[in-house]
Amino acid sequence: MQDLFWRLFGVPLSRAERASVFERMLDGRAGPEAVDFVRADVTHNTEKSGALLAAQAIFLVVDLFGLEQHWSKLLLIPGMLLLLGCCVLAMANLKPTLGMYRKHPGTLPARGVFDVLVRRTIRLNLALYLTFISILMLAAAAVLPSS
Repeated sequence: MQDLFWRLFGVPLSRAERASVFERMLDGRAGPEAVDFVRADVTHNTEKSGALLAAQAIFLVVDLFGLEQHWSKLLLIPGMLLLLGCCVLAMANLKPTLGMYRKHPGTLPARGVFDVLVRRTIRLNLALYLTFISILMLAAAAVLPSS
């Protein structure tokens, strides 16, 4: 199960494995260099989330077009709701990240950034998978008889 979670979401499930990944990721870096290194991955996920949000907006427009064309509402409506939920996941990755610096004394600053990276990676991958499912629903609504 843990291996499946790692493969699907790109994040280890157990705390011990996350700690190990964190150590390997830092690879001897410390202080500001470590924070900057991990922050670059957070920035990358933020950029991908923004691109995904733009693509989701396009598919929402196509969903609305499908409603006007009387495509299957049985697929369009749930697909649109799923896609809107995916938009919320992507938008959650675009929020400010100052909270990562509010860790307990003694916690490595890079660890706070890494925790943000883990959460954003999970949200991004979940949004990607669910967006794909909503697109399949849209495609099915386009070819199936209207309801």
